[in-house]
Parts: sequence; C-alpha cells; structure tokens
Amino acid sequence: MTSGGRTAGTSWTRSSSPRDRVDHDFARFLLEQETRFHRHCWGFSHTIETAALLLAEHRRPDDIWQLWQAITTSFDTWCGLPHQLLLAGGGTTRTIAYVAGSGHEQGDNLLGHLQGLAQATDDDVTALIAERRRYYTDTLRELDDAQEHDDDR
Repeated sequence: MTSGGRTAGTSWTRSSSPRDRVDHDFARFLLEQETRFHRHCWGFSHTIETAALLLAEHRRPDDIWQLWQAITTSFDTWCGLPHQLLLAGGGTTRTIAYVAGSGHEQGDNLLGHLQGLAQATDDDVTALIAERRRYYTDTLRELDDAQEHDDDR
C-alpha cells in the first residue's frame, strides 16, 4: 500500500507532533500483540521496538508497566529494546517516584532496574525517541526506494 511513493505505514516516522501520534489505545494494543509474539519466538524483530516507540511517544507514566513487560519478555527483547524508553513518562526522577508510589506487584523489580540505569532527563528521552524515529524513517525510506526501483524493472 503506497501513498505518494511511500509506504502508507511509514507516516508515523515523519513527525512527532501530538496530532501525528497513533491513537494511544491502538499503540497499547500493538505493543501487547508484539509482546505476545516475542514471548513465543526466538530472536528480536524491530516491530516490537516500533510498537514500543509508538506507545512511549504518548509520554504517559502508567505506560511504564507495558513497556517493562515488553522489555522483560525474553532475553532478546531485553537486549534489543532501549531501556531508556521506560523513562518516557518523565525522566529518571519522576519515573522512579511514580513506580515507588504505585504499589504495583513488579514495582520492586522495576525500581531496582531503574536505579541501575544512567540518569536521564525528559529531554534525554525525547532525544532518544527522536533518534530512533529517524532511524526507522531512514530504514523504511530505503526499503520503499528499493521497492520502487524493483517495480520500475
């Protein structure tokens, strides 16, 4: 499916403004599906990182639990997903405060992990999300260009 020479599904990578974000419920659903998939397979697919980015872009503190579940799904997701996405809800200090006060059953595990991460501000997390967005934009654009080249043959 293309639109203007580009894959329609790549539009999320072009802008990070709030009006261009995917629906929050859809982002949660997508990450849930990717997490389920990765629970039952070997390896790491970048589709789970894309789904995690879509959710992290909403910058909601309560999304940390779903991001944590995605990261801890397997050895491969542990190694492949950027752990700083856990801080999308407000940087290190606010995220630790949120988790500490949550009473969540995974709170102690997550707190221990967060305290071991390098300190990151909200701006650091914004920069990470923007950098990963650029990476996927460039990658998808290259795939689109290759497909267009193949279609011209």
